[in-house]
Amino acid sequence: MVGMTKLNAMIFRFPLPAIALLFLSALPAAAEPPPPVKTEFSPIEYGARFDGVTDDTEAWKRAIAQALQANYGAAITVPAGRSLVRETLRIPLTGNKAIAIRGMGADVSEIVWTEPVDGITVSFKDHASHARDAFATGGKFSFEGVSLIHGAPFTKLVTSAGTPSGNTLHFASTKGLAVGMYVSSHVNKAKISASAAITAVTDTSVTLSEDVTGEVPAGTELVFFHIANSALRINGDSNQRFGVESPELYIRDTSIHGFSGGDLFTPGGSWLNGIVCNNQTVIRIDGAYITFSRCGTVGTGILIQGEYPTHLSDDHHLTNIKVLFGDVGINLGNGNPGFEGLFVENSSLVGCERYGIWAHTSNSITDELTVTGCHINAGRAAFKVNGMTQVGLANNFVIVGCGAGHGAEAVGFDFKNVACFTLTGNLLQFDPKNAGGGWGVIVDNDAGWGDKTWSSVIGHNSFMTPRTGGMAFRNHAANILVNGNSIVTAGKPVEVAETAKVNVGINQINGEMVGGFEKK
Repeated sequence: MVGMTKLNAMIFRFPLPAIALLFLSALPAAAEPPPPVKTEFSPIEYGARFDGVTDDTEAWKRAIAQALQANYGAAITVPAGRSLVRETLRIPLTGNKAIAIRGMGADVSEIVWTEPVDGITVSFKDHASHARDAFATGGKFSFEGVSLIHGAPFTKLVTSAGTPSGNTLHFASTKGLAVGMYVSSHVNKAKISASAAITAVTDTSVTLSEDVTGEVPAGTELVFFHIANSALRINGDSNQRFGVESPELYIRDTSIHGFSGGDLFTPGGSWLNGIVCNNQTVIRIDGAYITFSRCGTVGTGILIQGEYPTHLSDDHHLTNIKVLFGDVGINLGNGNPGFEGLFVENSSLVGCERYGIWAHTSNSITDELTVTGCHINAGRAAFKVNGMTQVGLANNFVIVGCGAGHGAEAVGFDFKNVACFTLTGNLLQFDPKNAGGGWGVIVDNDAGWGDKTWSSVIGHNSFMTPRTGGMAFRNHAANILVNGNSIVTAGKPVEVAETAKVNVGINQINGEMVGGFEKK
């Protein structure tokens, strides 16, 4: 009891909070937490104004440089407004670096280039990927919610008397013109080629790369504008032979404007290409709006190309793509794309001067191309496919023979040296104003493709008013079943060459069901 009394006295003298403080004071002091690692940067921090007047180039370059200093990755945030830049914005990524550019939304956050240069170029460098890190993750670049605009100024000039002179145009003054600018006049488009560029300038005349055909009257107003190469260019350099995760590209909610003259017929500048992916192994593009000027030289909405086998692409998905007035909507290849799988879904490629989708290789290593639920409007061909292994085209709405394709032969689906394809549920219509000929489908295989050809199907499609004919099977087209299609044409419904191997089943031709035949 005496002991308990002493203990009670001690507790009374030292209340519990005080006792706790005594024990805590005896412990070593806790280390200060490290400062948070900065992973978000904005050009605003480095002086950018986004007011559509101030040159923000240096602020952008500083923001990119700081983001690249992060150990693994960082985001560059883009506020609402219009930022003017005069140089290409370059983003070199090495190893497993990841950079994201995030805006407030397409046509809310805008970058405008005031000179005819590439917009943004991203380069992946990754030759030591086997020793990169324990997780073997690849570099990544994402781009979201930003518009890329070609804003180089255009010049309007009025021709002087005696204008026509071969490839020379005369003016009272050529102030504002420079070599490399293109000339356009929708009023006299038949007189001056849409691809004519200035090759020489004097005080009172310009020399063009192409001759002027016919007379251009004095007093004709012409527009001269710049063309830059690409709005967004991705240069991959990944070596996948070590079996590690490959670099990835992700683009979402993006607008690319290839003109800035105020209307479709007054270009202030144009991109030659919207998005270019070179040797890029994994691509995801969801929601990209790409538009070119309707006059002058126009380019490609999305270009995907690569080298085989060093840069074999993995798989690509293009969804909700809209391309207006390009020469080619989506160009896959440029000789040898080497992709294993590419899927295009729910997209609109309208006003394409030549091809909606052009897939071409120099060999048959390409594995799979699938296009579904797309609207394609093109001059020469909706689909032009050359040298591929497997192609699947389903439930697409296609119009061909329109725009610049007037007077030329148009083809809905043009297959050359394709080993295996399915063409099902597509609706093809020919522009009634097109005076040229045209086929719904052409299949043409060279002799060397005889042992590479698998079974193919053309079924349940509708081909409306092709002038020359419905379907043509040429040379060594083989192992093809044609059944259940509807063909309306004043030409030949089906043409099969002597060397082709085609089984034609029951199809509806000009409103009547027609039995088939087998051609071996």
